[in-house]
Amino acid sequence: MSFAQFEREIGSERTREKVCAARKKGRYTGGHPPIGYNIDPASHQLIVNPGEAEMVRELFRLYLDRRSLIEVVKEVNARGWTKKSWQNAKGVYKNGRPLEKVYLQRILINPLYIGRVTLHGDVYEGLQEAIVDEETFRQVQELLVANRNGQSPGPGTRNKHGALLRGLIKCGACGSALGHTYAKRGPKLYRFYVCTARVKRG
Repeated sequence: MSFAQFEREIGSERTREKVCAARKKGRYTGGHPPIGYNIDPASHQLIVNPGEAEMVRELFRLYLDRRSLIEVVKEVNARGWTKKSWQNAKGVYKNGRPLEKVYLQRILINPLYIGRVTLHGDVYEGLQEAIVDEETFRQVQELLVANRNGQSPGPGTRNKHGALLRGLIKCGACGSALGHTYAKRGPKLYRFYVCTARVKRG
């Protein structure tokens, strides 16, 4: 019995080592497929699901706009969006449920969406195609940290300068929303609106 237990432990250790080696090479190692991707039945690797990928990108955009996890959750649930629906290896269909705050946060912090994989806190280049650009991902991480530390104003104070056109006007060149900002010179504020696409992408 002791020898059998030893063999099981050795087998488990080898399996863990194999999984770790695969992750370091950027390979998908199984489990629930993340929203935005499907599993290629031939290679067993992640391939982009176009419809879900656009949904993921919209979640990142909404968070940068609303600056609140719960406000994004309310918005997407009102749109009827759900978690990923998928069929497991046994042929059992898993129907997606409404999103919640924790699920949204897991999406927003997952480097999988910029083409990377994680292992024990370390990040490696993944084999899957990125869904979100790195600049957007970086901005979202900074906002998440700021909100967690209480540095980002809540919905009630975010418009403290009385930007009456905030959320109403769009850029005439590209159609993106115009965000309120200001320049400070001494005690005086010079307030104006700027294209959010310009701020994000130059």
